[in-house]
Amino acid sequence: MDATVESQPDPGRRGPLVTAVRMGDWRSLLLGGRALVLQVAHPVVGAGVDQFSEFEADLWGRFDRTGTFITQMYYGPAPARTAAMLRGTHRHIRGTDFEGHRYHAFKPEAWLWVHATIVESMVAFARIFDRPLRGRRLDRFYAETCDVARLLGVREKDLPGDWAGFRGWYDGIVEDRLIDNPVVHRVLEAVRHSPPPVRAPGAELVWGPLRVGGSHLFQLATIGSLPPSLRRRFALPWTPAHQVEFDAMATAVRALRPLVPLVPAGVRLLPWYREAARQALSPAGSRDLG
Repeated sequence: MDATVESQPDPGRRGPLVTAVRMGDWRSLLLGGRALVLQVAHPVVGAGVDQFSEFEADLWGRFDRTGTFITQMYYGPAPARTAAMLRGTHRHIRGTDFEGHRYHAFKPEAWLWVHATIVESMVAFARIFDRPLRGRRLDRFYAETCDVARLLGVREKDLPGDWAGFRGWYDGIVEDRLIDNPVVHRVLEAVRHSPPPVRAPGAELVWGPLRVGGSHLFQLATIGSLPPSLRRRFALPWTPAHQVEFDAMATAVRALRPLVPLVPAGVRLLPWYREAARQALSPAGSRDLG
């Protein structure tokens, strides 16, 4: 499999991507918890996280590692090597899932599902908090993410050919395959008690007074952006008042969008994105992405 992965196209050399606009700034973390909930609701992924991960001790570290791998596969100097490394970190993950079936990390549906939750959550972020992706930009975005899926070893026969096909497949997994399980609620509890989002001297002193409000908004974004059918199936608390609060937060984030480019890149952009962009993009490309 790895030899095949190494022979795949190299999306890191393609210059500015539609994807970049959706994953570069701190606002994209609003749906990080959502993607993780969707991932662990799959019986194979949830079992793997339950048996092999300690995400509760380092929630933001998990986001950091995931973001680093993703951006390196898009913009890094050796994306195929990065994908092979990511596969290597999952080779030992195998066991019995929540439905009593034997599994391994590379079970095709589960391996694609993890990638799919990140792809769909970027589209959801754009729809809810930024500017929706439509038409040719959505088509190009999906094509870019398919390049990375191939690097990860997703089989061509398992990869929907276009966004409409992906959307239908994704919705089918949500309705037919995702299950309530203890890891879903452990993730939500970790979101509710999230630590400072950055590791730096004094971060806890700054985050402390903001913890209640910041964690509440992160939890609100996580639960409010999930499919309503999933909220009901998992018995997640969601009232009309929650919906009003969620809508107000989304409106506020969208209203701030014109100001985002005015924020210095060193503050606006996620650290792993800045590093990947620095490695792979020309100055002109970096300006376009910002």
